[in-house]
Amino acid sequence: MDIVTIKKTGTNYRVNFYVKGRWRLVKISKEDAKYKLCKVTKSSMGQKKIPFITTADGRSIRYPHPHIKEHDSIKLNS
Repeated sequence: MDIVTIKKTGTNYRVNFYVKGRWRLVKISKEDAKYKLCKVTKSSMGQKKIPFITTADGRSIRYPHPHIKEHDSIKLNS
């Protein structure tokens, strides 16, 4: 769910994986382009009992909200 911005036209698109196995560009507003949606793929404890989550795009976030579980989508500020 990456964001693509075309500067010449000033349009923003979110890249989604469509049900039929294709990539789809969805036009979004300027306000929606300020954040990114990420799917949580793993939730576990690290060294010294530090909780962390891993997202589908490879990010690791330490000390997430306790209600965030695997297969949830989170909103990250860009």
